Amino acid sequence: MPQINQLPLLGQVQSGDQIPVYTPENGDARRMPINLLRQYLAGFFEPISTGVQVINGSGAVSVTTPTTSYISVGVGDALTLADGTNGQLKNIVYVAEANAGDTGILTPANFGNGSTVTFNSVGNSVQLQFLSGEWWVVSLYGAVVA
Repeated sequence: MPQINQLPLLGQVQSGDQIPVYTPENGDARRMPINLLRQYLAGFFEPISTGVQVINGSGAVSVTTPTTSYISVGVGDALTLADGTNGQLKNIVYVAEANAGDTGILTPANFGNGSTVTFNSVGNSVQLQFLSGEWWVVSLYGAVVA
């Protein structure tokens, strides 16, 4: 039987491929399909959300999507943000406005840096992280924290 480092390399993994696994309770190596390994590992990680929420005007910013794309429809659109989970990151980007001079005001439920973030012009953005029960600014571009 060849040593593991003598086996040919595999360029692409497919769900039916198998890997050797040493099982101490049996005292030997067995084979396991990659898809079974994926199912096993999935139990240790939270699913990664890749969606983008789009808000037109006032509304609740989602805590289940990593990014919110905000489009203003008036002056002082009210945006709210509920508490997240510890370590969670949230991006909010002001991408379009209905009229020149529109603004949006984000009010997180618990905000460590102040009470609001104001988006005054297209391109403004904020990245927040939820830690110890509060949202904290990680990155800010153009928006104003008050």
